[in-house]
Amino acid sequence: MAGAASARAFAYAPFGRRLVALAVDIVTLTLVFVALVLAVDAVAGRPLLVEFWRTLKPINVSSETASRTITKEEGGVVRELVTRRETRVFADGSVRVYAVFDGRLTGSDGVPVASSTERLIGISASAWYARLATGFLAVALAFAYFAAFEASSWQASPGKRALGLSVTDLEGRRLGAGRALARQLFKCLDIASSGLTYLIAGLTERRQGLHDILAGTLVLRAAPGHSAAAPALPSAVA
Repeated sequence: MAGAASARAFAYAPFGRRLVALAVDIVTLTLVFVALVLAVDAVAGRPLLVEFWRTLKPINVSSETASRTITKEEGGVVRELVTRRETRVFADGSVRVYAVFDGRLTGSDGVPVASSTERLIGISASAWYARLATGFLAVALAFAYFAAFEASSWQASPGKRALGLSVTDLEGRRLGAGRALARQLFKCLDIASSGLTYLIAGLTERRQGLHDILAGTLVLRAAPGHSAAAPALPSAVA
């Protein structure tokens, strides 16, 4: 029976459709993540998580010059570099320390050209914990989102379901919770390779990315009528 199942002709998902489905999922995940961050901060009454879409302005800035270097070159060119440490206090109580490099180049014509760069070199514990907690929430949400939906009766994330795709094992069966989680874990390799190992899904015979190959999964075009079915809520994953 296993041999017969293996020989079954599957309709593998077109790579372009997979990319569109991924884009839909990223947008959905981002909206859910923003809502969770806002909800947590609202319940706590203070910013426990980083609202990365907002640019915080410091309420207090103190600066200390560390060094100043002036170099005169042939032809009347003068280079000046000022290195300073800048401590910024923000309204949420966090403190960040930056190394700031201010440069000025004055050419033989006497016209100065200024530049400035900065690098974060220190951060208060509260801000560091907020970043850590926000990063953990983002990773946990992504794992739960894809694994729960792909192991559910939907057999697909909302993006894949909207595009008429489903995720199965190599025999075309519904994924268990363990395999669905493993598939997400192997996706970390795609991220580590800057997406290159995901792109091979457009080249392999069964349209598998590296995470599909390692997890033993397939992304298929859903059976006729599947995508048009009433969107029942996915069942809980044990």
